[in-house]
Amino acid sequence: MRLGLNRYAVSSSGEGLNSPPPHLSAIAKTWKGCLQQFHFVKELSMTPVRQRMTEDMQVRNLSPHTRTSYVQQVSLFARYFNKSPEVLGPEEIRAYQVYLTN
Repeated sequence: MRLGLNRYAVSSSGEGLNSPPPHLSAIAKTWKGCLQQFHFVKELSMTPVRQRMTEDMQVRNLSPHTRTSYVQQVSLFARYFNKSPEVLGPEEIRAYQVYLTN
């Protein structure tokens, strides 16, 4: 049985089966550094509502993927009305649900 590994997969011994070309390794390192900086800046600019939501989801032990998905959905909801989620209520939730079903 053959496993579906990509050409840069790592074997069980930790060695790369096929190492990426050197120019790709340099690019990957550069991007990794940029993404780490972006993540840090993104965390600093988190609104109190998003921070509270994230903390509540951590307390409930939701998976990181679920947390990301929930935050994204609330963001899409707020962007639909071009308002902060803090000021949106039951009527907007209903209107958004109608929009999603159309």
